[in-house]
Amino acid sequence: MTFKQRITSNTPAIGVIVTLPDPTVAEILVRAGFDWLWLDAEHSPLGPAEVQRIAQAAGQTACLARIPGVDEGWVKKTLDTGVEGIIFPLINSAADAERAVALCKYPPAGRRSV
Repeated sequence: MTFKQRITSNTPAIGVIVTLPDPTVAEILVRAGFDWLWLDAEHSPLGPAEVQRIAQAAGQTACLARIPGVDEGWVKKTLDTGVEGIIFPLINSAADAERAVALCKYPPAGRRSV
C-alpha cells in the first residue's frame, strides 16, 4: 500500500523524523519498517542536496520534507528532490496556506515554474 493510499484510507502510517544528513540513517530506518520519513530541513543541517540523497536512500519509502518557511526557492529545490510532499511550518492563516499550495502546483492551478 502506498503512502497516499494509507493516508487517504485512514490506515495508520508510522513515520520518524530524520535530522542527520547521512543517507545510511534512512536505510536503517527503512529496514526497521517505518512507513515514511520526515526529513527536517527546518531544525537540522539538512539542505536540498541532503534531502535528495536521503530520499534516494529511502527507496520506495515515502519522504516528506519540512522546510524553513513558505519560501519559493526552498519549495522549488525541495520538490525537485523527489520527495512526496512538503511540511510547511508556521502556517497561521488561510493566505499562508494558499500561498504554500500555489508554490507547489504548476499553472493554472498554482505558480510553480517549470
